[in-house]
Amino acid sequence: MTRRRDAAHGPRSIRPRIVVHRAVDPQYPRSQRIIADLRRRGADVEVVPPSTTGGVLRQALVDAVRLVRATRRGDVLLLAEMQLKFTPVTAAVARIRGARLVVDGFIGLHETHVEDWQVTAPGSPRALRYRLQDAFARRVADVYLVDTDVRATAVRRTAPRTTVATLPVGAPRWAAHTPPRTAAEPLRVLYYGNYIPLHGVPVIVRALGRAVSRRDVVATFVGAGAARPATERAVVDAGLQDRVRFVDPVSTDLLATEIARHDVVLGVFGTSSKAASVIPNKVWQGLASGRVVITRRSTALAEIRDIVGARLVEVPAGDPVRLAEAIETVHPTPDEVPVDDRLEAYVERRFDEFWARLT
Repeated sequence: MTRRRDAAHGPRSIRPRIVVHRAVDPQYPRSQRIIADLRRRGADVEVVPPSTTGGVLRQALVDAVRLVRATRRGDVLLLAEMQLKFTPVTAAVARIRGARLVVDGFIGLHETHVEDWQVTAPGSPRALRYRLQDAFARRVADVYLVDTDVRATAVRRTAPRTTVATLPVGAPRWAAHTPPRTAAEPLRVLYYGNYIPLHGVPVIVRALGRAVSRRDVVATFVGAGAARPATERAVVDAGLQDRVRFVDPVSTDLLATEIARHDVVLGVFGTSSKAASVIPNKVWQGLASGRVVITRRSTALAEIRDIVGARLVEVPAGDPVRLAEAIETVHPTPDEVPVDDRLEAYVERRFDEFWARLT
């Protein structure tokens, strides 16, 4: 860290110098939020361009050279989200340089490949490797970042000596409050995201099949993924092709427009431990935009439940019947007091706590 001085009064304040490693996509909402927030608070933030060619070993070696050049004693070295496999090189440079190591454990390797994407078999050597890499990251970090208090509690159980900080996902600036539509019918329902088990898309399709028999409902699906063709077939098989519109991934500006055109944003309905412990991006975004959000019930939502009130509708995980009932009975109404400012105040308080650890 560097200390700024006032000519007349000596040391004035501490301004951390933070080196960000492996921010492969600086526009990803979490990276963008953390970097912008640290700079707004006065930190000197340097984002080191990550190596993206060759294998993991070659990338790690190139990254190590760049980090050594960028980092000096007293700095904070921050490993960006979804990059836990690069923890060893980041930790090594931090120790060599005498820097504090902050690891963003926003998404773990095991939960991603084994639980979420389901591309690695549980109990396989690769699954064990992912579990060990996750555990190493938790134990070596000076500060380990997660996105919910539920996940923070889980980390503390496995790495009791590690300092854990909760940095909520929050809503980006583009997710601004807009008044709900005045027309009651048809009810417009929006799903967006990847077609992965976390989101529980088959549950959504089955729920829509039940709901349209009792209410005038139309839906838009925005996104891409390997399971999208299967979802399109399921929509046709359910006789919903005139009720469901499929759209490829869109820019954030167009996504904000889509949210404004709809009454309800659908969250996640998967049954995995990850689905039970996160507050997804689209839950934050839908609520901040003034929409009703229907999502699976989870203990993670306790953080914001009292803030958003009836705007948040929770249903049991993996239950198309209860999701259909929620869609059938929801009645969006204008907020007496929009919740976006209250949500932002909560996120800001958690960032205050993290900033206090750095300074």
